Amino acid sequence: PVSAYEKIIKKIDPLVSKYLVQTLNSGKKLNYKLGEIPYFQSLVPMAQTATRPIFGLRKADGVVGAHFDKVKQFDAVIESIVERIEDNISKVG
Repeated sequence: PVSAYEKIIKKIDPLVSKYLVQTLNSGKKLNYKLGEIPYFQSLVPMAQTATRPIFGLRKADGVVGAHFDKVKQFDAVIESIVERIEDNISKVG
């Protein structure tokens, strides 16, 4: 993350711990850091213009060259976050 976000990022873990983990956890070992979504250049506005999710963007939507790799990378990032959420849910259920 760029330095502009560092102050905010440093505040997140203690606040999550204080207001969520300690309050709601009931002693379970869960992974509360689900992941980080990096900057994906122009994919967000491209997806908004095409009215489709980023992982559904196609050549017809303006995806060219390196954008195809970024679409795949976005899909992988979201998939890893979903896996962490599912893991947490299975531990709580």
